[in-house]
This record gives sequence, C-alpha cells and structure tokens, in this order.
Amino acid sequence: MIRINLLPYRDVKRKAEVRRVVVVLLASLLGVGFASVLMETWVVVRSSEVQAQIRTEEQEEERLAGIRREVQQFKVVEADLRTRLDVLEHLRSSRRGPAHFLDDLAASAPERLWVLEFQETVSEPAPAPPPADSKGKRKKDVDRDEGTAPAPPPPAVDPLRSFRVRGRTTDYRSIAEFMINLRKTPSFENVELEEVQEQAQGPQGRFLEFALKGVIVSEKSG
Repeated sequence: MIRINLLPYRDVKRKAEVRRVVVVLLASLLGVGFASVLMETWVVVRSSEVQAQIRTEEQEEERLAGIRREVQQFKVVEADLRTRLDVLEHLRSSRRGPAHFLDDLAASAPERLWVLEFQETVSEPAPAPPPADSKGKRKKDVDRDEGTAPAPPPPAVDPLRSFRVRGRTTDYRSIAEFMINLRKTPSFENVELEEVQEQAQGPQGRFLEFALKGVIVSEKSG
C-alpha cells in the first residue's frame, strides 16, 4: 500500500494564500494611503484657492469702499459749489446799480473757503437839523424873521449800507485771509468777525462756520 504525504503541498498552498492576503492588504493600504495623499493635496490646493479668492474679494471691497468715499467727498464739494454759485447768482440778480462789491467779495475768498450767504442792510440816515445862531434860534427861523432867503438845505447823505456774510472753511487761517482781502478792497470797510463755530467731523474733516460783518462803501458817480 502506497502512502502519499500531502503535508508539504498543504504548507506550500497555505504559504501562497498568506502571501496573497499580505499582497492584497499591502495593495489596499497603499491605495488608501495614495487616496489620502490625493485628498489632502486637493484640500490644501482648494483651501489656498479659497483663501486667495477671499483676499481678492477683500481687496476689491477696499477698492470699492475707497471709491465710495471719493464719490461722497465729490458730492460734498459739489453741494458746496452749488450753494456758493446759487448765492452769487441770487446776489447778482438782486443787486441794484453797478454794485462791484460782489466781484470784490468773490475775488477775496480763499481757495478752501465757501460763501454760503450774503445779506445787505440799507439804513436811511437821520436828517441833520439846521444850524442855530447864538440865541438858540434855528437858521430857517432867523431867515424868516429877517426876511432873507432861506439857507439851502444840507447836502444829501448817502444811506448806510452794512453787510453780513456767512461762510464755511476748514481752518482759521482762511477766515483771517478772507477778512484781510475784504479790507484791502475799495468796496468794504470796518470788516469784523462776528462769530465762528466748529462743526462736527464730516467726510472732509473739520469745518468752521463763521460770520463777518462790515460796511459797504457807497459808490460815487463821477
């Protein structure tokens, strides 16, 4: 009777099976590791792209915010210029006679000073009483008693024309320069600072509201 020993064959088969399982496990581990590396790489790249996009959007937002600030500043300047032009146009339309003082007013304003309002007040002077003699009689009474011709009336006195101008600027130096320029013109005299108030911060910073008063020099006809 022949006996065949199958143990070596079984050992070889078992070892082959073990090797196959080990290979499969190693391949699976390598596949999972490779997939993890790919996933991590994708996450890092995607995160970098998102961060770059966020930085780009933040920079664009800052640029748009700067443009909005500039537009707001332009609107403030435009409103001031329109107010100044409206005031000057109103003054030109309502002035009487040659009134060259409006041109002197506009020429006296510094660059960063805006005239908001100009008011002119005309006061009729009180008539001067006729002179009296040493006895207290007025001249016209003496002439009537003596039968002489009455004295000519006193010369007409020009009405007193005063003004008040209200404006806005960014510094006290401009107010002082405006006053000096007005005093140098032949149209104004006795120019004084009536009031000045500091306003709250705006798009262009601090503003000063001020008011000046003075006298308009009457124009003499040749």
